[in-house]
Amino acid sequence: MTAPTTLTFLYGNASQQFATKQWTWIALRVSALLVDSTYIPLINKDKNVSDIPAGAIAARSNVLGSYMEAQTSVNGLCYGLLPQFDGVTWPNPIIGIILYVDTGVDSTSELIYYSSAGAGFPFTADGFNYYIAPDQAHGGWFQV
Repeated sequence: MTAPTTLTFLYGNASQQFATKQWTWIALRVSALLVDSTYIPLINKDKNVSDIPAGAIAARSNVLGSYMEAQTSVNGLCYGLLPQFDGVTWPNPIIGIILYVDTGVDSTSELIYYSSAGAGFPFTADGFNYYIAPDQAHGGWFQV
């Protein structure tokens, strides 16, 4: 079984956190993962990074302590810049990106957003540096 090729959503727990104002986008310490098709995203079941099989994670944005920068929210559109993923090599095509609240511990780092619909997905990581940008047409990663 493979993951759908064009899917974008807020995880159920993240929707709940934003809806109840437990989370404020600009106050979150956000990191990102690049994942391959061995991860099948489950919108209402997956809650933490530890719910993703370790073998499905091709790269993490915070390897050197770099997190999303310039986080803003205008009219509910959540925007921010991720650092580039340096020298990524992975045997399987990378099909999506996941944003998560980074606590430094996978079992407490909560999932926010999944997308495999961005420009360039899927792609084969051949050791280059990769930069994943938010949806420029809509002005951000997602809207809450």
